[in-house]
Amino acid sequence: GSLAALVWKQQSELRCLADSLLQRVVTEPAVVEPLAMVLQSLRDRGVVPSFEMEEDGKKFQFDLKRAVMERTQAEFDSLPQDLEIEGDDGKEARNKVKGVMAFLGQLFLRQFTTTKILKMVVSSMLFRRERPDEVHLEAVCLLLKATGASLESTQVGMKLL
Repeated sequence: GSLAALVWKQQSELRCLADSLLQRVVTEPAVVEPLAMVLQSLRDRGVVPSFEMEEDGKKFQFDLKRAVMERTQAEFDSLPQDLEIEGDDGKEARNKVKGVMAFLGQLFLRQFTTTKILKMVVSSMLFRRERPDEVHLEAVCLLLKATGASLESTQVGMKLL
């Protein structure tokens, strides 16, 4: 079945979609770009509704973008800081870092996130330890390689670069 044909009844379904997508991103980095394209298509075609929510007395719209960005933020926050792990666990951790960073780049290109968020991500990746390790540096390079041309086209983006 098609995601566009689903009837979206509650915000928990958007969270479930975001969870499923991010699970694929962290385990199969090769699917990052196609998944981002699916998200863009769903958003652009307007087939996924937004839901009015209230949290701490403030009302807001919970939409596909918010669901994906909340889940991506949670995934980013859980990235391993120490990647000196050997064997399959180390490979899995490195793939997770690369997958999340590649996905953030694709989300930026599709206007799901902002330059400000990218700046915070790059700073965090480079300065979370006294000296960034090879995997974190490579992940930042992947992010900047994916977003560089777009960043170069704006003053704010040029400041980041």
